[in-house]
Amino acid sequence: MSKISPEKVVSVSYTLTLDNGSIADQADADQPFLFIHGIGQTLPAFDEHLNGLSAGEAFNFKLSEIGRAHV
Repeated sequence: MSKISPEKVVSVSYTLTLDNGSIADQADADQPFLFIHGIGQTLPAFDEHLNGLSAGEAFNFKLSEIGRAHV
């Protein structure tokens, strides 16, 4: 089974849940989020969590782990 590594196309299903439990965004298996891993299309910390995972593996990720962005 292939592992996620830089410059591979990745397809993920996810649910972005707010602290109050409401769903802010999601992508399911029917309409996954597709991107090229490791080229800056996602948050760097998100890429780090994905690096080395295999198809079907899951992980939890909190945006608070990366701090607050200033726009």
